[in-house]
Order: sequence, then structure tokens, then C-alpha cells
Amino acid sequence: MKKIVIAIPILALVIALMLFPHELYDEFLWKYFIGPVIADASGHPVEYHGVVAKEGYTIVSEIFYAIGLLAAIYALYLFFKKVGITPSKKFFVATMPFILLGSFGRVLEDASILKPPLSYFFISPLIYFQISIYFSLALAFGIFIKKEKYFAWIVATIDALYALFYFFYGNLFKYAIHPIIFILVSLFSVYIYLLFDEKDYNASLFSFGILFFMPSFLTFLSLPIKHLQPVIFVSLFLSIFLTLITYIASKYVKSFFHGFINSSIIFAHSLDAFTTWMVVANPFNLEIYYGEKHPLPATLLKYGNGVAYPLLKIAIIFLIIYAINDLKASLKNTIKWLMLFLGLAPGLRDFLRVLIGV
Repeated sequence: MKKIVIAIPILALVIALMLFPHELYDEFLWKYFIGPVIADASGHPVEYHGVVAKEGYTIVSEIFYAIGLLAAIYALYLFFKKVGITPSKKFFVATMPFILLGSFGRVLEDASILKPPLSYFFISPLIYFQISIYFSLALAFGIFIKKEKYFAWIVATIDALYALFYFFYGNLFKYAIHPIIFILVSLFSVYIYLLFDEKDYNASLFSFGILFFMPSFLTFLSLPIKHLQPVIFVSLFLSIFLTLITYIASKYVKSFFHGFINSSIIFAHSLDAFTTWMVVANPFNLEIYYGEKHPLPATLLKYGNGVAYPLLKIAIIFLIIYAINDLKASLKNTIKWLMLFLGLAPGLRDFLRVLIGV
């Protein structure tokens, strides 16, 4: 029955695409989802069959992405429930490399070191689909396999695939770590996996996460700094200050905002909010200009020197943490984990991008 429920909408979409290709693909899928990704990578509007697509998001795309996010939360919750996973502090730490991969991977695309079509896979939302595949494979290994020798064999296979990609498609990026460096990173990943006494999904996620994240991090270190913007550290200091104040205050009044997980979410979204405010509203006269691609934040940042945006965003995060407090632990922490991902990945990306001036 479940397979039929899934198959029917997929079949309906295929039939609709065949019957109404211009209306469904050109005027909808291309205009709101595919075209903006290509426009982002190209740096200018793009056209297909007379339909122009611009980089950024619209009300239509935001609504559908929100629906997709809600569906993803529920699907992930059901999966975690089925395999007995309740996201804990250890889980949040183990998945951190995947979140950092989202940040550093986006900065590499911002720095224009990737060429199409490779660059498309480092633009949201495609980069999140890419990371979700890595995450799913690492999670599946930690749940169903959990063997040291198989971990080493998989890592060796990834080494070989990277070497092939490097030598045959190296023209798709300006900077890339040499396969020998990649092998050293993979050995470090294996070493980390061996350090875990319990070879569970946390061990697998953290170890594979290091393997996937470190190449982006090392490539980032090799990027030339176009125009250093140290004033952006103001957003980092404001985020740390707000997080510490909230942590200390909630500790004494025993509020819902105490604890490592909640503090991580507050810091992540504060960094995203304050960094966006600083670079778009530009209250400190940064010598570089950035725009906002989301409709609602873009509107808020136009008024009152843009300060309404970080205040409203942070207030909403507090309200969500409060609102989900009475949910089941597995569902509550699944939502919080996705909140952390959606806050820290873009927030850190914007911070790093501005810092090195790309």
C-alpha cells in the first residue's frame, strides 16, 4: 500500500510532464528551481525556451522548499524511530563535519574555483542533496555494517574514485588537493574510526564526515584572500555573547533554553542572522556588497537599518525551541538537529565568505 501511495504521485508527475512540458517544466520547474541554480553558478540570469530564471528564491520556491523540509523532518523522524536513533549531544557532535562541509563547500563555489557542471552541485539546494547522500551512506554503514575492515575497504574505494576524478576531470576546478593528500586524509579518517570503542552510527558518521569535509577545508585554506574583512568578527562576537547570556540566564531560571543542543542552535542562527545583517544592511560600511536571496529577509533588511531581521529571526528560533519542548524526545531532537544544520551551514558560509572577500 505504501509503495502505491509513493508511486502514484511520481507517475502523475511523469504523465503531466509529457502532456504539459512547457507549463510544468519551463514555467515551473525551470523557472523556480532548476534555472535559479544555473543562474547562481553563472552569475547572471539564464533563459530556457523563452523563460528567464534569476538567482535566488521566490515566494513560490520558498513555499515548496518549506513543504519539502517538513516532509524531510517527518521522514527522518520515522526512520530514526524505526532504527532506534534518538539524536543526542553525541549525535550532534558526530554530524558536525557534514554541517561544516555545507559551509566550506559553498564558499568554494562562491570563490569561483569550480566550473559547470560541477559548480551546480555546490549551490543550494543541490549541495544539501549531495550532503544528504554522504550522510545517508555513512549512517547506513554505522547501523547495518559496523566492520573495521569494510570501513577501510570503502575508504580505499573512495580514494580510487577521487584519483580518477582528479586526473580525468581536474579541469573542473582551479584548486584541488592532490590524491596523495586525499589518501592521508582518508588514513586519518580510518584512524579516528579505530579510536571509537563502540563502532556505532556516531563513529561512522564522524569518521566518514571527516573524510568528506577535510578536502573542502584544505582547499579553502589554499584560496587567495581577495579582500580581508576582519570587521565581520563583530557578528561572531555578538553570536557568542548572546549564546553565553542565554546559557547563563537559563541555567539559573531553569528555562527551556539551557543545554548544549539549544545553545548550539541559538549560536548557529545568531551567526547567520548577524552576519546577514552586517553584509546586506552594511551598518559598518564594509568594502564589499552582498544581496539577500530570500524574499522575507530581503524585505526586513530594507527598513530601520535592517536590525529588524536579526531580532525577528532570533526571536522565532527561541519560540520554536519553546514550542517543541513537549514533543517526544526523538521528534524534538530531530527537529533541533535540522535547525542546527539550517542555521550553522549558511551562517558559517556567509561569515567565511565575507572574511576572505569572495
